Amino acid sequence: MKKYFVILSFLFFIFSENCFSLQKWNGNAKTQIGTLYTDESGISLDYSANFGIQINSSKLNYFFNTNYTGVFSNIDTLNGNLNHCQISIGASYNKLECIGGIFFGKVPNELIIQLSDSIFSLIEISYYGGYSIFFIPFADNFSTEINFFAGNQKSKESDLFLLFGNITSPFFAGGLAKFYFPFDFILDAFYSRLNLAVSNKSNIEIGNGFANFIGTSLSKNLSFKKNSSHDININLGFLYAGGSGTLTESLEFQQFIFHPLSYLHIDGNADLFFITLKASYKMNSNKIQFLSDFFLLLNINSQLNCFYKATLKKNLIYDGSIQRYSDSRNFSNGDSFIGLNAKINYPTKVFNSLGIDFYAQKTFVIPLISQKTQNLFSQEQTDDTGDVTFNTAILKTIFLSGISLGAEIAF
Repeated sequence: MKKYFVILSFLFFIFSENCFSLQKWNGNAKTQIGTLYTDESGISLDYSANFGIQINSSKLNYFFNTNYTGVFSNIDTLNGNLNHCQISIGASYNKLECIGGIFFGKVPNELIIQLSDSIFSLIEISYYGGYSIFFIPFADNFSTEINFFAGNQKSKESDLFLLFGNITSPFFAGGLAKFYFPFDFILDAFYSRLNLAVSNKSNIEIGNGFANFIGTSLSKNLSFKKNSSHDININLGFLYAGGSGTLTESLEFQQFIFHPLSYLHIDGNADLFFITLKASYKMNSNKIQFLSDFFLLLNINSQLNCFYKATLKKNLIYDGSIQRYSDSRNFSNGDSFIGLNAKINYPTKVFNSLGIDFYAQKTFVIPLISQKTQNLFSQEQTDDTGDVTFNTAILKTIFLSGISLGAEIAF
């Protein structure tokens, strides 16, 4: 996938040089590498490269962009690689803008997920889809931006604890609408849906489900200028995430001789409601640019429900008994996650038409979870005295996770 990104970027660069030599054009190239997460078991890295060109003519402006993103992880919880590529092309005329693009990605080998004592594996995950963006101005102080995307996902084979088969998303789609009002107010709303299907090794569907994501927010931008420029953006929003799923499997669909169950049925649903608060600050001076972001995700009412029924096989090992289990778990109101990000950007000029920006950024994620919720979903690691264990490994995770370094060239 990396070679596709490089070839497409190079071919378009040559094409633009020859076919648009009489037009005004500019371009940019960007690369970044960073640590997503690190602990005693390993490290998760992300790396990306981006290349774009804009061609300006007397009436129409054209632009082309390619982006490659990769993720490498070898920690105990998540082990695998991801390659993602995105290509877009668009044009603008008299402030009216239209962009269309495609995206595709793949986990080339095996993705292993370990939760507590359970290990899940997905082999050769791939996905693809398309998207479009329209920017429509209605007046000098009022405009709208509309985004659509759709795609699907599949995997070659899965090992989902006691289920041997495949999990796919035959369809996912969504949309975002932004409305720009006078006095720098922005109202946005989005909706997305993800369909899921579970099949056995005979490619017979044994389960399905869906997830919905709905959100809206209102933001206001403030600008101040003295010796340097200062911009502040405040955003208040609402987010809902919910879904349900069901799975039924009987002995006739099982091809694993040592499988303990002759029948399994699972029903589950979730409804999660959050308030979001975002605040961004940007300072521009002659030599440096500083950006900081604050994000708060506050739970106001969230619940998870699950019903489980299973019948064991009756043989020398299992007694053929029926097991039933139902559970309802609630997050405490007020549980929240805080995200903090700081970025320093240092722009330089090599030539009159060539500039290079170097930047570094650090992200902190701080969970503020009540003891009640912690007891529901995890067990704390304690020493012999019952106190929570704290060592240098925790400090390493805090300070070495979420670091990114990058450079951007504009020409």
